[in-house]
Amino acid sequence: AEDVTSFQLSVSGKGLAYSTIEDNSTFGLYLMKVGSKKAKQVTTDMCNGNYVISPDGKSVAYYEAGDEGEPDELYFAKGKNGKKVTSKETELLAISNNGKYIYTICSEEDSYESNLYKFNKKGDRVKLGKISDDDIYFNADNTQVMFTNDGKTYVSTKGKDAVKVSNGKLTMVDVPNSGAMYASDSNYPVDNLFDHVYTSHNDSGRSAWLIKKNPDKKTNRNKTYKNMELFIKQQK
Repeated sequence: AEDVTSFQLSVSGKGLAYSTIEDNSTFGLYLMKVGSKKAKQVTTDMCNGNYVISPDGKSVAYYEAGDEGEPDELYFAKGKNGKKVTSKETELLAISNNGKYIYTICSEEDSYESNLYKFNKKGDRVKLGKISDDDIYFNADNTQVMFTNDGKTYVSTKGKDAVKVSNGKLTMVDVPNSGAMYASDSNYPVDNLFDHVYTSHNDSGRSAWLIKKNPDKKTNRNKTYKNMELFIKQQK
């Protein structure tokens, strides 16, 4: 235990990933089933200590150093024997089960823009949108992501084009009897980022929003509650 530098528990609570220092520049990465006495060594060449575990705890994504002068390389591993996904230098955010969705941020070389991308374990890349805020949120199984650009909030589901859900920046709140829970980390313990309550701050003050998905029209219906205290009382 004294050699462990960091660890991540999966959303399911069934898997654990942890890192150890190998030398001054690399880390070891291990994956184990909670309750097991033995961990699987994924790599001894992880760099930057940047890794994420899937919600089911069976796979991880991480970085290894590229050749001299080259960007770090993103790898995916299910158990062990990691496979390279891409050599484009990015910031790793999250991974879904089986590596179907691997989310990264990339700062573009020819501009000051930062973009959110979705990779799969084969290396296929999809740009989900430009981001201008550090608050990026995922649902429980990492198949949805919520992000903000120029003060507006967007949601992408299963790697598809992001849908604008608000003209302001949204933050999830705890509403009594709603089943929605607030999490200070980037993962919300909810199955769907739609059909939940968020707060939004703007010039007119603090408002509560209920974001609804309309599958027929493929649009979003936003309902505003100007009186936050009254809204919470109505939910009891």
